[in-house]
Amino acid sequence: MKKNSTPLIIASLFVFFAGTANADIVAATLSCKQNSLSWNAEFKIDKSRKTILGLRFFNYSNGRPDGRNIEPRGKSRVTFFKNGTVKWLTYGLYNDMNKLNSFEFYEMMSKLEMNGRPFAKCGISRTRIVGRSTSSNPPANAKPARSTNKKTQQASSNDKARYKTKKWFTEWTNLDGSKSKTSVKFSNIPKPDGRLGTYGWSNGRFVGLWLNKGAGFEGRWVQDKSSQRCKDRVGGSFYHGKVWFKLTRKKAFAGKWGYCNEEPKLDWVGWR
Repeated sequence: MKKNSTPLIIASLFVFFAGTANADIVAATLSCKQNSLSWNAEFKIDKSRKTILGLRFFNYSNGRPDGRNIEPRGKSRVTFFKNGTVKWLTYGLYNDMNKLNSFEFYEMMSKLEMNGRPFAKCGISRTRIVGRSTSSNPPANAKPARSTNKKTQQASSNDKARYKTKKWFTEWTNLDGSKSKTSVKFSNIPKPDGRLGTYGWSNGRFVGLWLNKGAGFEGRWVQDKSSQRCKDRVGGSFYHGKVWFKLTRKKAFAGKWGYCNEEPKLDWVGWR
């Protein structure tokens, strides 16, 4: 068995890499680690243009919800080894303060940099063929064309008109271990200021994004006053922090929150 298995493995690898090298669109998955936190990132890449079409983050070790597919910002660029796997890539993403951060990944050094500084240790864990690109494919970051169809425009207008809210009872854990309770109202459509929810604590509001078709939320809590004042302003206030939630049952959610730009570590649960 051992004598015959080696040529078979080599042949299989050759077929895989040859197919990957000739594919127009591939998905490359990175396994990353930053201190005790680990996660995966999948990049959808157009090989003919050597650009990133989209990316998503998932499998967080701290239970953070999987992210949706997003488009990179700024200029993206990718280079490849002869076998078709990613050698180097660069892309940009906006953070919560609407600042554009630049990222670079180097496979040979197993590292990901943010704005020229070490950010995480990463390596390619998987590469798969997604499809073929055509001349009709829009370039990355292209804006969708506006529909001139009156029925389509009317349907879109009706969708925006269906504004729904849901009320939840919630409890969060404070730094000293004590508990605080308040009611929260989430909406399916953001207000003009970007808020997707409000809660009864110093004009509390949530600004961020729904994930996984509403099964999770990631963003910021913002208040007019709080026990800690941040150095930067979010939503017009110096009192804010990161927060995320995910549904654990149909009428219950769990999440984490923190102050300012710290990673969320304090519990925040809700039920209906």
